[in-house]
Amino acid sequence: MSQLKPLWKTTIGDYVTVLDWSDDCLAIASAAGEVILQYADQAIVLRAADGQSIDCLAFSHDHQFLASGSQNSQVNIWSVPTATLITPTVVKTLEYPRHWIDRLAWHPQQNQLAFSLGKQVQVWDVTTDQAGAQLNFAGSSVMDLAWHPAGLYLAVSGYLGTKLWRSDDWLTAPQILEVPSASAKVGWSTDGRYFASGNLDRMITLVETEQWEKPWAMRGFPGKIRCLAWSDNFAGSDTQLLAVSSQEGIAVWHYVAAQENWDCQVLQQHTDSVQAIAFQPGTSLLASTASDGQIALWQDGQLLQTLSENSAAGACLAWSQDATQLAVGRQNGQIEVFAIG
Repeated sequence: MSQLKPLWKTTIGDYVTVLDWSDDCLAIASAAGEVILQYADQAIVLRAADGQSIDCLAFSHDHQFLASGSQNSQVNIWSVPTATLITPTVVKTLEYPRHWIDRLAWHPQQNQLAFSLGKQVQVWDVTTDQAGAQLNFAGSSVMDLAWHPAGLYLAVSGYLGTKLWRSDDWLTAPQILEVPSASAKVGWSTDGRYFASGNLDRMITLVETEQWEKPWAMRGFPGKIRCLAWSDNFAGSDTQLLAVSSQEGIAVWHYVAAQENWDCQVLQQHTDSVQAIAFQPGTSLLASTASDGQIALWQDGQLLQTLSENSAAGACLAWSQDATQLAVGRQNGQIEVFAIG
C-alpha cells in the first residue's frame, strides 16, 4: 500500500502559492513575491520578496525555462540551470502596467507561453522572442486557461463559459462552451479526448473534444468548484479519472461506457476547504490538502493515509516528474517533501 514518508522541509517568507517540479529541482513561489529553485543541495533565489504576490509559476515542457506571473504586472522568464548552464539567467521580463497576471500555461510541445492580461490572453513565443497572438475573451477577466495536450487548442475561461481557439489559426472565431455562470477551473484529460469546466454555479460541465455541442452537466456540489485534476491513463487501461473539489469534499468521476455516462465516488475526510488535488503521474493515486492542515492519499475511492501532525493550512501540492515525491506548500510558508513508497 502506498504511503508518504517525510524527506525534507523548509520555510519561506509567506503563503506558498505555487509549486512545480523539473527533473531535478522544485520551483517555489510565494505571496510575498519570492521565486526559488530548491535543489537537493542548495536553494537558488530567482526573485526576492517584494510584497507582490506570485500567483502562477510553471516550467516549460522541456524544463529549459521557468515562467512566473505577478501582482506587479510582470511576466518573468528564466533559463533554468543545466549541465552547460551553471546559473539561471533572465531571458525576458514582460511589463504590462495595471495588470495582475495570475494565470499562465506553457504549450505542451513548444516554448510558447500563454498568460492572462485582464480580459485578454497573450501568447508569447520564447524561441522567436515575439508575441504569437493576442486573444480577446471580452466577457470578463480571464479566470483560467489550458492547452490541449497536443497543443491543438487553447481554452480560455471566464464569465458565461469557455472559448476554444485553434493554435494553428488564431484568427478564426473560437468555439464556445456556454455555462450560465462562470467557468473558474478548466482542464483537458491527458489524452485530449475530454474537456472539463468547473463552474461557480456548483456544476461541472464536461464535453468530448470532438462533440463540443453535447456537454454533460454534473450538478449538486455544495459550493463553487475550487480544484480540478485529471489522471493519466493507468495500468494499461484507457480509463481516466476526473477529480474535483468543492468546499471540504472531493468527487472522482469515471466514464461508464455501457451507460454512456459518468459515475461518481465522493471522498470525505477533510473538515475544511480542499485547496489542492493532484493524481500521481501514471496511476490512480490521488493526493489532497486542505485548510484543515491534513494531507490525504486516496485510491479507488478508499482513503489510504492521512497526515495530520501539521495543523498549518494547506495551500498547494505537486508530484515530481518521476512520481516518487510529493511536495506540499502551506499557507504559513512551510514546504514539505515526501517520498512515496
